[in-house]
Amino acid sequence: MEATAASDDGFAHCGLHPHQDTDYFDPTVALCAEAGFTPLIRHEAGQLVNVLALVACGLGVAIVPASFAMFHREQIVFRPLRASRQVSRLAVLASADALKSNPMLDLVAQLAQSQLQALAAQLAQQGATESRAQPV
Repeated sequence: MEATAASDDGFAHCGLHPHQDTDYFDPTVALCAEAGFTPLIRHEAGQLVNVLALVACGLGVAIVPASFAMFHREQIVFRPLRASRQVSRLAVLASADALKSNPMLDLVAQLAQSQLQALAAQLAQQGATESRAQPV
């Protein structure tokens, strides 16, 4: 789905407050600007799962990280966005002492990376299937 499809008049957007989580808000606004529109955020939430709840209640649309596609599967339709220069960054954080004392942290980071790569592949395949089945 192209981001411009979410910009049609009449779509209220749900999102986080700009001061609540700038790591989410700023890239979302940049994605919308890249697509040529400004989101009209009508409903704000304190956490991304609450943004999903607002969408599930029919209060608007939202741009969320692809990893959230596993939530509210019955109430929400997720469409992967294509052709964007915006990229998410993820990090696994641990204290220096924890890294020295727990060799499993490297394994956890590797496991997280492989799981995220598998999720990305699954979402890409799902997006390709949905775009063939349902023109947007």
